[in-house]
Amino acid sequence: KGEHTIELRCEPDTLKTLGTGVFTDCSLLSNDISCNSQLDFSGGSHFKKTSVTSICFPNVSGVIGPYFCSEAKQLTNVVLSSKITKFDIQVFQSCISLKTFYPEKFPKITSIGNFAFSSTALTTPLNFKDATFTALTGQAFSSCNDLSEIHLPATLTQITDYVFKLVKDCDFYFYGLPPTVGAGSLQNFNGNSRGNILVLEENV
Repeated sequence: KGEHTIELRCEPDTLKTLGTGVFTDCSLLSNDISCNSQLDFSGGSHFKKTSVTSICFPNVSGVIGPYFCSEAKQLTNVVLSSKITKFDIQVFQSCISLKTFYPEKFPKITSIGNFAFSSTALTTPLNFKDATFTALTGQAFSSCNDLSEIHLPATLTQITDYVFKLVKDCDFYFYGLPPTVGAGSLQNFNGNSRGNILVLEENV
């Protein structure tokens, strides 16, 4: 209660599993969370609505489950393994302090879930060039209002409705032919299309 905080220390690094929703709503769980174990985060909701500021799990692999850090409004730093293959739904939704994220560190990404990064404060260019997902769905990047640049893989063939809804001026780089685009996916606050859609000449 009050101004007290809770710190989590993952010792020893032989820990294998944190259960689904294990720290959900632990609003006093704060500061940096790190662990070198090969943890399984597929269950989801591990740090939802906590006050963690940084997470560092360099040896995880596979799926980051739904609601992993959603509404962790103090979160500013994310370090995960390059072996991650999927970000499930709402993994970082409403992480309003998260400004930096580097997709190029996750070349094995095959899927990004609905609302995965929506309502974050991302400002760094997002480079998914080496990922292999074929579709973006369900407002995955909606309301990322400071996002200025995103690089999308040659495997992408479909962007469904409202994926980038309410993102302000943003440049879109495609490393293949432009995908089909659903209603409202390239729409600003006034309902107008905006930003630049760029197809790299090397792939035309």
